[in-house]
Amino acid sequence: MQLAAEWYDKAAKNGSGRSANNLGLLYKDGLGVEKSEAKAFKYFEYAVQQSDDSAAMVNLADCYFNGVGTNNDHAKGMKWLQMAADKGDLRVESLLKLRKIVGFDENQFKFFDENQNAPFNYSQYGKYVKEAAENGSKTAQRHMEIWKNMSDSMKAYKEKDPAQLVAALSKAIRLASDLVVFPKFFEQMIIASLIFHHKIKTHFASIKRQKGTVRHDIFS
Repeated sequence: MQLAAEWYDKAAKNGSGRSANNLGLLYKDGLGVEKSEAKAFKYFEYAVQQSDDSAAMVNLADCYFNGVGTNNDHAKGMKWLQMAADKGDLRVESLLKLRKIVGFDENQFKFFDENQNAPFNYSQYGKYVKEAAENGSKTAQRHMEIWKNMSDSMKAYKEKDPAQLVAALSKAIRLASDLVVFPKFFEQMIIASLIFHHKIKTHFASIKRQKGTVRHDIFS
């Protein structure tokens, strides 16, 4: 890593923003160089001046959010995160949405960031998302709707109503298929519902083929 740091340093001095960003990461973590948050911040700042690299913008934003090598400044952090998101990086857009939902509590943000593919814990984090939803956040409003549908699906499960369970769960999945993870114990009822609907369709098709006195429209 020391050799890499030397090469990054030379390239950064020649105006390479990406190399400056990489060098900043090394100083931030103390890899191949003596750890220095001040130098890390300096190189991230230089990197965004020399290039439009969204990764450098995110790293600079993190410095402002966490007070790495500089004072905490959430406004500047959001500014650089927004600029990075404007580059079209989907991962950064996701980070920006999380910031807008959670706010500037770093512990809350880290939880959300590390558990993006898990359903949010409403009992623990619901109040933060609810506040954001009431303040007009479309993303937070979507999460509130997801929670409502998941709550409805649990109610349907307890009432042994497979049709309503599938309906509520389907609504939640349509809102955010990457976030919704349903409990394993739902599976048996879902399978039973699918089998039931398959039998109804099969029976309906069988009646359609018959030329008897049965009214075909009773299943329509």
